[in-house]
Amino acid sequence: MRHVFLQISFHNLCIFSFLEFIQGLNHFIGIANNYNLTFDQTVALLATAHTLTQRGGTAGTQLARSFAMMTNRINEVNLALGRQVDLQKENMFDVYLELLKKVNKEYTASAEKAKILNDIFGM
Repeated sequence: MRHVFLQISFHNLCIFSFLEFIQGLNHFIGIANNYNLTFDQTVALLATAHTLTQRGGTAGTQLARSFAMMTNRINEVNLALGRQVDLQKENMFDVYLELLKKVNKEYTASAEKAKILNDIFGM
């Protein structure tokens, strides 16, 4: 009996997570498509956001907003990366990861990181 209960509980958890994933996908798929992200990249971003407790539609909305802000504030991105980003040729998934890695690695003070991320993402 206990085995059946655990299966039912796990099944409900999976359904809930799947529904949240679909909700996040609905909020982010348009932007992901506009920036030519692959399905694997889209799923990776949503899964990471979900792991970091950005659930469902919130994760999709935050990711969509991040990509839109990043391209709207490309001058700040260029300054943070120390190079020119070519929006027509570069994969924005790679630019997004490069930006987050660089800010995390090169700026040790939390205040510096917060300022740069606020300048780009408006957080």
